[in-house]
Amino acid sequence: MFNTWLTMRQIDEALQEGRLDDAFQLANHSKVRGYHHAGDLLRTLGLAFLERARFRIKQKEMVEAWQDWQHAQELSIDPPLLAKVKGEWQAAVHAELRQGMEARQLKNVLEQLQRYRSLGLHDPDLPRWEELCKAWLAADELVQKGELALALKKLDAVDVKDVKACAAFREELLRQQMRFSEMKMSLQDALAQEQWREVIRLADQLLVIAPQNTELRRVRTAAWRELEPATLIHSPPPKRKEPPVEPAPLPEPALPRRFILWVDGSGGYLVCLDRRVSLGQGAEGNVDVPIMADISRLHAYICRDGEGYLLEAVRPVTLNKKAIEKTLLKDGDVFCLGAHCHLRFNQPVSVSNTATLKILSPHRLPLALDGIILMDETCLLGDQGEVHVKVPGMLKPLAILKKRDELWVQSARLFQIDGQEVKNRGALQLDSTITGDDFRISLEPVKGQPIAIKAPSRPRS
Repeated sequence: MFNTWLTMRQIDEALQEGRLDDAFQLANHSKVRGYHHAGDLLRTLGLAFLERARFRIKQKEMVEAWQDWQHAQELSIDPPLLAKVKGEWQAAVHAELRQGMEARQLKNVLEQLQRYRSLGLHDPDLPRWEELCKAWLAADELVQKGELALALKKLDAVDVKDVKACAAFREELLRQQMRFSEMKMSLQDALAQEQWREVIRLADQLLVIAPQNTELRRVRTAAWRELEPATLIHSPPPKRKEPPVEPAPLPEPALPRRFILWVDGSGGYLVCLDRRVSLGQGAEGNVDVPIMADISRLHAYICRDGEGYLLEAVRPVTLNKKAIEKTLLKDGDVFCLGAHCHLRFNQPVSVSNTATLKILSPHRLPLALDGIILMDETCLLGDQGEVHVKVPGMLKPLAILKKRDELWVQSARLFQIDGQEVKNRGALQLDSTITGDDFRISLEPVKGQPIAIKAPSRPRS
């Protein structure tokens, strides 16, 4: 049999101890709500919920704050007081969403909007902001593919003036569209005249704006092939009765096998430029990627070819808990050198052959760097979209390019190389510093460049 007096006492005790949810559960009984002496106690409980809602608003616990407000409403708190706290909650929600949009964290904003919509809140601003976020994301994807006119059409279908970052994105897009169209016309002229170096230069500039444009990548690859020297299929017969000639020493390559890339706000990265990269234990100069772990001096190779990246084991290597000798790596694969040294392989940019390695186990490189970049032709840095190095706050992407024996940097913005202002593209040295309004990047040569090490033969079983 339900005892109203006992339940009222339990509600009061829970309220005094701060157990508001337990008190609300007890107060939800119809006999308590209908009891004529319960009014003051229920009002006190409702005011406690409102007070906790205000505290949670300050802590940015918006969903929990809204649930507290709803409990207060069910306990018949005065409408003016409820309206005041609701207004505080809505203002905090608007500020949170606006901050996310101004920071261009659009996917996070959409997730927040979905949560608030599930609460049953009727707020005319939320659907409008959701529409803006979706249009903005769609426009950004179209820009990546080179569809700038369609991207502008997407943005023009919504009101961008309310969000400064979106309005700035549209203004920049207008400027990029004009420049993109002019460069595409120049590219067509260069193609028609078979000016292959000009084709490569223009395609590189266009790909900074639209890195996912497959046609531009195809044109650039075709131009590089045109510039490659012809291969001699038949070698001339050797000369007879001549003394052997001592071969001339090979010239030193203009680029070393690796260098260090320091990125403010992101960390340091070991950049390996060779197609064949060695991994193992030891001091600088023994292998390309020296890891301070209980592994062999030369433990494995990673080789890049037309099919992708091939992992070759010299000493025991496992992939997905299976021992391997040779295997093609896929994006996201985790392999283990020896018993405990785990590394993750990624190709984060779909239109680039450059890959990254990250040490997952508690081991490190000698300089405590944050990762390894296996660089093919490009290394993309930025805060949005597909990049090899995430740089917080870097609104426009930047590309480091490897062209034969030279390094270049390219971006659709003004920047400085060693204090000299550069527009679009500039050559780099191995001790250069690249700076912009929202980034600082430094290159540093690595002492003791490794030489090619012949892998020891595996013992036969």
